[in-house]
Amino acid sequence: MPITPQSIAAFILSQGATCCRFIPATMLRPEERIRLYCYENKCGCYGKQLTCPPDSGTVLEIQAKLASFRTGILIQYSEAIAVREDQEGVQRTKLRLH
Repeated sequence: MPITPQSIAAFILSQGATCCRFIPATMLRPEERIRLYCYENKCGCYGKQLTCPPDSGTVLEIQAKLASFRTGILIQYSEAIAVREDQEGVQRTKLRLH
């Protein structure tokens, strides 16, 4: 079966995403201000995932990588969870997201 945008979207949705859209890669703009959340380790994944700092590279390195792509995929994942009452569920969701 050839890989098409439709087959990629079907796979993403089959993995639990609620929505996905193909967007021009030029819309993806890494920003240092967002990385501050990473450095503060707000999600607990700093240094634990290849997609997270420090392994993901600097903002300039990410910009250079993105310049080689025409298309990006915006993926939405959501899960109903009682944030204040279910901290274990919050942690599971964070791990699934990454």
